[in-house]
Amino acid sequence: MNYILKNNLNVESNYTKTANSILIDSPLSRDARIVFITLSSLASSFNPRKEFLCKQLDMNEKTLNKYLKELVQKGFLKIIYYKNKLGKFLGKRAYILAPTKEQLEQDDSIIIDESNRAETPKFTMRQKAQKQAEKPLKTEVFTETPIFTSLINKKNNNKHEKMDENVSENFQDQAHQNNKHNNFCFKGSKMNISAFKRFSDFIFSILGNLDTRGLEKRDKKAFERFLHYRNEKSKLTYATKKALLKQALELKEQGQDIATCVEQSIRKGYNELYAVFEFKPSFTLQKQEEEAFEYKPNPKYNGYCIW
Repeated sequence: MNYILKNNLNVESNYTKTANSILIDSPLSRDARIVFITLSSLASSFNPRKEFLCKQLDMNEKTLNKYLKELVQKGFLKIIYYKNKLGKFLGKRAYILAPTKEQLEQDDSIIIDESNRAETPKFTMRQKAQKQAEKPLKTEVFTETPIFTSLINKKNNNKHEKMDENVSENFQDQAHQNNKHNNFCFKGSKMNISAFKRFSDFIFSILGNLDTRGLEKRDKKAFERFLHYRNEKSKLTYATKKALLKQALELKEQGQDIATCVEQSIRKGYNELYAVFEFKPSFTLQKQEEEAFEYKPNPKYNGYCIW
């Protein structure tokens, strides 16, 4: 027979009272109840960090955040957002159990009930903190981002009225800042695209940093082809490239076609660029035909033509 023995223990101190509505009739999950009871058992002068709660409950940070969110949604935890005298939010957040009337009347904070409120205040999303080491520190109060700190309330020392403060919220308009940053990056990319092109040409092109502005696109392509041809025969130095470019510019000033000059030099195996050679025959075909049919008398044979 399975049964549970209830021993009447005489507990004098060091205990925590928890209502049956939380232990039995609560809509909370099992682990959420454990988190709530653990938070209720802490003294008001103790400021736990998330690492401390994770170590005590044998949970990781993601699981702990899940059950804290459940406690907020079910109304067992309240969220406090701090603000200054001008009404501007300071980027600080804290959880609190059952706030008192004095805490509700404070001007330096606003308490949000996540369980029954109709509208969500327009706060920007919290940035994800960088992954910290899973091994906790050896001190009693552990540090992490986000951090829990106690609420400032010197008049009331009830341990149920102070909870931890999460200093990880950023209530500035980060969406606007991100848009400004993206626009700035986009404009900067437009400004630097020409510089990047020159840099890539200098690195990957055989032309390097030669000043080829005097050549047209077609001539530049032909000159680059000639440099590749020369580089296959023997590795070119910067001085040789510069001298060949000077030859190409001189030929262009003379009215020569650079592409034709390059074709001629590659075909004939030249190491330099030369003007296009023009071959003029010594006599034309017509003169050759006329000479073929021209008969002249031979004086030795009395003017007769002898073949």
